[in-house]
Amino acid sequence: MNELRPNETSYLVTQAKLRVRRELILIFLATVGTISLVWFYSLSNYSKLDLFDQLSLFIFGISSICCLALGAFLFLSKEIERTLAKILSLQSKQLDEQKNIAQQAAKMSALGEMMGGLAHEINTPLAAIKLFLNQAIDEIGSDVPDLKNLNEFLHKSDLTVDRIAKIIKGLKTFSRAGQSDPFIGFSVQEAIEDAMILCEERFKKEQVDLRWSIPPETIKIDCRPIELTQVIINLIGNAIDAIASSSDKWIELHVSDFDSCIQIRVTDSGWGIPLEMAEKIFQPFFTTKEVGKGTGIGLSISHGIVKGHNGKLFVDTSLNNTSFVIELPKIQLSEAGAA
Repeated sequence: MNELRPNETSYLVTQAKLRVRRELILIFLATVGTISLVWFYSLSNYSKLDLFDQLSLFIFGISSICCLALGAFLFLSKEIERTLAKILSLQSKQLDEQKNIAQQAAKMSALGEMMGGLAHEINTPLAAIKLFLNQAIDEIGSDVPDLKNLNEFLHKSDLTVDRIAKIIKGLKTFSRAGQSDPFIGFSVQEAIEDAMILCEERFKKEQVDLRWSIPPETIKIDCRPIELTQVIINLIGNAIDAIASSSDKWIELHVSDFDSCIQIRVTDSGWGIPLEMAEKIFQPFFTTKEVGKGTGIGLSISHGIVKGHNGKLFVDTSLNNTSFVIELPKIQLSEAGAA
């Protein structure tokens, strides 16, 4: 990790000061030498020179001093600009690293909230597999095994193994840093499915009704799949937290397919976000959750990810319920946007 340490900044500034000091000494010596020669020549030959020569000599001396002063100014400006550019470059690298660390920390925080439910999601299918296999063993041990029942037990076990594999694959993929991944064509429905695999148990635990409004045909967009899944998980997690104490708990996922872009809308049964709060909600460390229940960086990071996809993340304040909208272009013309 290439961090900008305080001693690195001090080193750059110190080196710049030494170079400036050295060049100023040389300029000073050259200036003094030039003035001394002009002055010595003027004193020794002043009476022999006519008025035009005296004026020419004077102008030459003044011009030399001005040129040297201008050279010193230009050098100082260039040196200051070069030193500042190096410092800003190193600081920019540090900020990028800190942003990546914060993004990964937010991701791990979201995983931490889901781990209890995911453990249950894995243990339950494992218990089912054990049951199916025991039934298959009993069927094989019977006098006249029923192949239809045996096939059904094994088929159910196979499907349950696939479900566990999908959960583990989702965890493995989601936990990986995806900031430097290239944009690839990826299904919006698959990104939502990956998010739902990791959030499904939270819906059950909090007794939240999940509603869908997603086109059946595959919608592909250029994106970084891991980051898109992270944004969806962040919005769903925030929605579940926001309606935890509500009597009517539901979350709706709605996907709209337009000519050049798509919209993913996450709406919950909450009573909306005031306009003045909607303007601040994407600021880092701004949170409406209780102390200890939120870092305040989830929405900020999500906003940065969507912006890095040349898209928009905003609150639709025109609705009575709380609604966050992800708007993304279908085709990325360039990867200039940095998450």
